[in-house]
Amino acid sequence: MTTEADSPALRFGELVDLEVALRQDAEAERELLEADAARVRREALPAARRDLLRVWLRVTRERRQYGELGATWERGLSVATALLSVGMCAAGWGVGTGLFRYTGEHPVNVLTVLVVLVGSQVALVAGTLVSLLVLRVSPNAYEGIPLLDLVRAGVRNLGGLLARAFSQRSPERAAALRRALGYARSRQGLYGGVERFLVLRTLQVAAVSFNVGALANLLFTVSVSDLAFSWATTLNWTPEGLADVLARAAAPWAWAWPAACPDEALLQATQYSRLDAAFADAALGTRGGTGAGRWWPFLAMSVTVYALLPRLLLLVGSHVGVRRALSAVSLDTPEIDRLERRLRGPVVQRSRPSDAADLRPLGEGAQPVPAPSHVVDAAPALCVRWRDARFRVGDLDSLLRETFRTTREGPLASAGGYDYADDEALLVRARDLTEDGTPVFIVAEPWASPDRAFKRFVAALRQAAGARRHINVLLTTGGDASDRALWAGYLAELGDPYLALDPDTTVTSESA
Repeated sequence: MTTEADSPALRFGELVDLEVALRQDAEAERELLEADAARVRREALPAARRDLLRVWLRVTRERRQYGELGATWERGLSVATALLSVGMCAAGWGVGTGLFRYTGEHPVNVLTVLVVLVGSQVALVAGTLVSLLVLRVSPNAYEGIPLLDLVRAGVRNLGGLLARAFSQRSPERAAALRRALGYARSRQGLYGGVERFLVLRTLQVAAVSFNVGALANLLFTVSVSDLAFSWATTLNWTPEGLADVLARAAAPWAWAWPAACPDEALLQATQYSRLDAAFADAALGTRGGTGAGRWWPFLAMSVTVYALLPRLLLLVGSHVGVRRALSAVSLDTPEIDRLERRLRGPVVQRSRPSDAADLRPLGEGAQPVPAPSHVVDAAPALCVRWRDARFRVGDLDSLLRETFRTTREGPLASAGGYDYADDEALLVRARDLTEDGTPVFIVAEPWASPDRAFKRFVAALRQAAGARRHINVLLTTGGDASDRALWAGYLAELGDPYLALDPDTTVTSESA
């Protein structure tokens, strides 16, 4: 039997199709969802969740709008990457044309070539490695940097500009675009690793292509013309000292290609003065001469070893990183939990004809927050009283046992009150949770509107309990529909895929 570990990860295109399908099903009629489940159950259901999702996507693709969007995105990315590769290869060729331009007046300065084609790229590779190390240690290390925040804000506002541009011609299309952007923001936390490695891989493709173009131009130029090289600098460098530095740089290949290792004699023969328009201490032709062309093997190997090879290694590493990031994508979100239960479980008649969570008014561009997952045999839940919410604790225990098939873990915690020690004690308990399936339930009163303090509390709880911990908000009885709609809209704006709100199941309030 195929297990989850044996099942291959969903491809990028399959993830796109999955998110589109989940978004469409959130607004679909119940009869259509049950018909999809019946079609999926016509064949044996695979044990692994990834394989089950693949079957579901395949069976329902024909009846869906944008059913082939994932494949279109994959082809588009491939074409865009190929065009970028061709463009960067042409850019490398163009830079090489400028660097290796020789009209017979002055030879090409080797040091200029090394700085442009080797030194600058070594610095960029080092910066890339440092950034990857920082992100591995602290994924949010670059949050709050003004310039990066400005770029992120510009990218986010681009969708808003497009929506406003469509609003005059097609208000329906503009509204759909805003909803799609809001949904994408709410799911961004699930695919942050995939996004980073895709960007890294694209950058490495561009860098490899650039180096290939520059190296190809060098080899072409030395093959069809009498290219002459020299070295010249205002600094107090001697041929002996520079020969020692370059010999150390050529150590990786000197044993295999001695001609690609410049010696002291070559340095002395090709030292050049533009003021005299001649090689040092000699008339043009008596020094340099044939030796002036002996630099190209060293330059070619320097570009290959110090510029092209590291980029190739980073390209391979980023490709492996993309595959690992795809494998690490979480598929235990509440939406997928409900989908799997619908596909595997028996068809039952619900007491309500429609899902109220899909119909509540929310802020523009926000994704409706889901209802809590009803997981059988769940680990005992950590329960929290938000501020001074008054309710029957016994009613909460019954609700947990009968509706969510779980029990309360330890005493009822408090948060958001005047005593900050209560919050600290709660966060310590959240950090000590060992069971991955232990949910967290926050009980609040509907008329106690959520504010920035609640947002900060959820962020602190998320950091303490883990990125995939299910945090469920329950409201006590009382209040009106607008109070509950406010809670739903506020939680939706947080964009947390593991944050849920039950709009119907309530805890009996004891407030006066």
